[in-house]
Amino acid sequence: MTNKVTFYVPSTAGLSDKISEVEHNGRMLKVAKFFSELFGGATATKDATGFYVADSGELVEESIVQVSSFCLSDNFQELVNEVVAFAKEVNKEWQQESILVDVAGEVQFVQ
Repeated sequence: MTNKVTFYVPSTAGLSDKISEVEHNGRMLKVAKFFSELFGGATATKDATGFYVADSGELVEESIVQVSSFCLSDNFQELVNEVVAFAKEVNKEWQQESILVDVAGEVQFVQ
């Protein structure tokens, strides 16, 4: 069975402070490197816009990059646990309320 994991890379710090394109690209490369080391490769899809309602009730709009990998491994859940741990780490580093990760079609908001 082939499983797909997608990590949504935010372009904000804090609630809605936009970061530079250079910083956003750096975030994308950090996730792509992590996924490539974990799964053997990654694909980044740029030029998407994401929306979410923050805990404060504010609608936040931001540019996002989707970084995806496919996993053929028998230890898929173990690898997903590593992705979630990584998402928790960058969630704090990037000052997010949560990071969106899609694991085989199931969405997780990682805090």
